[in-house]
Amino acid sequence: MLSKTTTLTQEKQLSMCNEQYSVADCITLWGNSASIALLDPACKIFSKPTIPGIIGYRRESNNIIVFGDPLCPPEHIADLTAAFHAEFEKSVKNIIYVAASERFTNWSLQKLNKAAISFGHELIIDPSHDPRIGPGEKAALLRRKCNQAARQGVQIFEYIEYNAEQEKMIEAIGQSWIKNRKGPQIYLQHVAIFADREHKRYFYAQQDGVIIGVLILNAIGIPKGWVLSFSMVPDTAPKGTSELLLVCAFELLAKQGCSFFSIGSVPSNELNRIEGLGYLTTWFARHAYGVSKKIFNFGDEERQRYWKKFRPKKESTYLIFCKPKIGVGSVLSIMRALNASV
Repeated sequence: MLSKTTTLTQEKQLSMCNEQYSVADCITLWGNSASIALLDPACKIFSKPTIPGIIGYRRESNNIIVFGDPLCPPEHIADLTAAFHAEFEKSVKNIIYVAASERFTNWSLQKLNKAAISFGHELIIDPSHDPRIGPGEKAALLRRKCNQAARQGVQIFEYIEYNAEQEKMIEAIGQSWIKNRKGPQIYLQHVAIFADREHKRYFYAQQDGVIIGVLILNAIGIPKGWVLSFSMVPDTAPKGTSELLLVCAFELLAKQGCSFFSIGSVPSNELNRIEGLGYLTTWFARHAYGVSKKIFNFGDEERQRYWKKFRPKKESTYLIFCKPKIGVGSVLSIMRALNASV
């Protein structure tokens, strides 16, 4: 299930981008894992008719919060970023990029003299390497989980052709999952299962003819592959259902030549690389992060153990500050933009 953009020539892509392309089209062309935040209705979109590409942002307490990297061809990064900063830099306290890639962060530090903090890691899996295969405790645990679900009659399918009854069951799973979410929450987008469906793939777990879990992937362009949008498996599903959903999706993606699957960015246990900030600002950043970590349980050991079974590789993700100032207002703006709630 590919986006219509994948069939267009690059020249036509550039000429049409700001006229006929949807946000989802741009994510499929140039987006990374954080770009799915642009699909949330609360996100605003910046563009210029003369520059191919878009930047997604939210304005929170006189701060501009940008999600991920600018979405545009690499050769237009400088022009689009400059236009965006010219639009807002003088009228707001700060422009802050959340979950920016290391590549864009290094470019910003070199070309724009900004400040940056490494706050997390993007977890990346190559679907062509089956995480169940091989020696070691992680592979063995994943095999046990998948076998446990399979023995209880759980089957995995991809939802492709329209089926009204199945869509009702999938929507019901989504509503139940939202209702039963517990504890502090941070997320990039609200659940809108079938919005922009041409850019998504849907896998579902079924037991005795009833859908008991749903996995939603979103197409991204840099690098070309898929990002986990939602994994919605209620606690009532057999143990191992969510793991079986993922590995079956990986099997199909691998057969289709996909080598990139992103789980998304997860916070680190502590801040790592910090550049462009003074001593007091650095101290405040570390202290504020420590408080946020306790409130939102960034070091959730159970969640970390879950993803470790898939043996992902890690790539650093960053906060970029266009002005080397971080205060309580900046922290609150970031949290509000990430839909944080307790």
